[in-house]
Amino acid sequence: MALLREHLDVTDDRDLLDPDSRVRAVDRAADALQAWHERGRRGARPPGRLRPHRTRRLPWHQRLWAVPAYRVIYDPDGRAWRDRRAGHW
Repeated sequence: MALLREHLDVTDDRDLLDPDSRVRAVDRAADALQAWHERGRRGARPPGRLRPHRTRRLPWHQRLWAVPAYRVIYDPDGRAWRDRRAGHW
């Protein structure tokens, strides 16, 4: 909670206790800060240090090497590649 309060620049946990309202508070803060950046950083800066993460589709020539590299190198759960390939945990 302390880290979330720091990232949102808030001192009150009221909107952070319920998981649904927590997500809404994070989304609201991130969208407000992103909008401020898109407007050229004019006016008062909104509180918070979070911005939305928006992905974009890679061009085909980057996907040629990135997709195989991602599948071989990326290890989200710490399994050996043989176990991942075999579907074992």
